Amino acid sequence: MFKVFKYLFLFAFIFGGWALASLSLHVVRTPVPADKPSWLPVWVELVPKSQMTFSQTWVDATKWTANDLAVNADIAARLYPATRDGVVKTAAARGIAVGGDIKINPSLLPASPVSVDDEPAKPRQPSIFDFKK
Repeated sequence: MFKVFKYLFLFAFIFGGWALASLSLHVVRTPVPADKPSWLPVWVELVPKSQMTFSQTWVDATKWTANDLAVNADIAARLYPATRDGVVKTAAARGIAVGGDIKINPSLLPASPVSVDDEPAKPRQPSIFDFKK
């Protein structure tokens, strides 16, 4: 019976770690960078997420267009520099080849994090981590 609990705990510990990793990382498939060996079939990068969420855990950037690059700018900014250059070049070339000019759809852009100035700033609520003076 002790072995069952031991293996159950080990199973939960391992898969809990994988679940936490999937919450905090993007797995991005990109074209192979120019400075890497050409015999590699795929290039996969682990990019940290800005928020812990299950959305966009797997991202395939091999067929991005200019619109996709604008929508996923936060992911593209965190890529390895040689990979980022390759993704930007291929996305821009795909955008030009498809439509003539690169047109970014404003409805696909992420909402601006800037708050409206009309509302007064609310005082911050103290948390349990604030030290009392």
